[in-house]
Amino acid sequence: MSTDREAAHAMAVVEPVVESVVELWHRARRDVAPTVSEQQLRALAALSESACALSSDTLADCLGISRSSVTRLCHRLEARGLVRRTPAGRHVEVALTGAGRTLLEATRQRRRQLLEQALWVSPSPEQRILRDALGLVCGFVGAKAWVPRPRKPV
Repeated sequence: MSTDREAAHAMAVVEPVVESVVELWHRARRDVAPTVSEQQLRALAALSESACALSSDTLADCLGISRSSVTRLCHRLEARGLVRRTPAGRHVEVALTGAGRTLLEATRQRRRQLLEQALWVSPSPEQRILRDALGLVCGFVGAKAWVPRPRKPV
């Protein structure tokens, strides 16, 4: 039973931290590219992690959205010059353009600035503890297998 209480306590401590980091992510996007949606930014990030262009089917799977949704999303990104779509047989391949890469990097840079500002308000020894704790959390989350989200929201 104490394990359940410890887990509940850990969740109570971690959840506000995660919410704060998510808000920081949103603020960076709004500061740099307010007209780019969260979903569009996720698509750009997924494309940037790939060494080559992705099929629209693969991108849809990465984002956990339907093929038709990813087609519309990529059409909007292409219209803005952030991705390039190229027919490849029966599929369409999607690649990040230089403008898309620049926007994504500017958003990441702004996120780093916001995070740095947040960390500078704490005393120096606490910064190291916080950095180490966040590193552990990232390691735990990254080590877990990816679980696809349900297609229909609860």
